[in-house]
Amino acid sequence: MTTTQGFTVAYWQIRGLAAPLRMMCEYTNTPYNNVTYTPAESHKWFKEAKPQLLEKNPLINLPYILDGDKVITQSNSCLEYLGRKFNLNGNSEEEQLKNNQCLNQVMDMRNAAVGLFYKSEQEFNIEKDKYCQNVLNHYNKFEKWLEVNKTNYLSANEPRTADFHLFEMLDQHERFAKDLSKPSFLEKYPNLKQFHHRFSQLPGIQKYSNTEVARYNCNNTSASWQGKPSQ
Repeated sequence: MTTTQGFTVAYWQIRGLAAPLRMMCEYTNTPYNNVTYTPAESHKWFKEAKPQLLEKNPLINLPYILDGDKVITQSNSCLEYLGRKFNLNGNSEEEQLKNNQCLNQVMDMRNAAVGLFYKSEQEFNIEKDKYCQNVLNHYNKFEKWLEVNKTNYLSANEPRTADFHLFEMLDQHERFAKDLSKPSFLEKYPNLKQFHHRFSQLPGIQKYSNTEVARYNCNNTSASWQGKPSQ
């Protein structure tokens, strides 16, 4: 859902770090201006938008959110800001603590993933199989977390902020496994498999899945694995 004024989510024209932000907007039926930058027109970010935004926020980077006079950057800060705005960070201190821990754990998972995806093609081909084993450490942690907490989602029985990012990472890895002709990473993780399916069936997420932004590549053109959507 897009609008040309007011609330803005900005990032490269890929899913990347902005996917869970866009997803949260669609899930809550919040109109937003989807500002994107492409590598071919990177000057529009580096030479035009960024210098102006630096005057308002010296930390500015992609992604960023504009909400009235507010300029928010840093990925987890953007997620937590939307969580507060949409009341998705948790309804109790316990939920909020769980949500915050999981936000950081998902970011660890993402950082490991992009560490592979953006390697040179030669390094990517050498290291991809080892990565497919190492990433299961994150799957093990989240599988056990869901088992211990006995909730439908990471922090509660209703979606919270961290769930949007975890869903995105699980979804990217399903695409990654398919591209490598490997079995689903979720195959041996019943709790995570159920989480992924349950989240995907939420009406707001199904709506998001039919948007243009959900069909962006996962990563930029400089990545060895760009995560292009299936045709």
